Amino acid sequence: MLPCPRSPPTGAPTAYDGRVITITGPSYLDVLMRVPHLAAEGEKVRGQVVRESPGGGAMNTAAWLAREGANVRLVTTRGADSEGDMLAAAC
Repeated sequence: MLPCPRSPPTGAPTAYDGRVITITGPSYLDVLMRVPHLAAEGEKVRGQVVRESPGGGAMNTAAWLAREGANVRLVTTRGADSEGDMLAAAC
């Protein structure tokens, strides 16, 4: 279980009466790439990474609730690599 660092500090007044909301589900790393042209059927095209950002239904819901002042915990899976670390830090 990952604590959401954007959750309010303990004792902060919220509309959620201090209850912990637990969100379960997927978290993904969205990768936006620039390519020189659209690939034809069966063609491989090399691209350049423009932006990587955390996403997925559970991650997005947890982040939104935390911004609204809820005390949120996210239960999800992640890789044991730099991308997984990025997801954990973005909660």
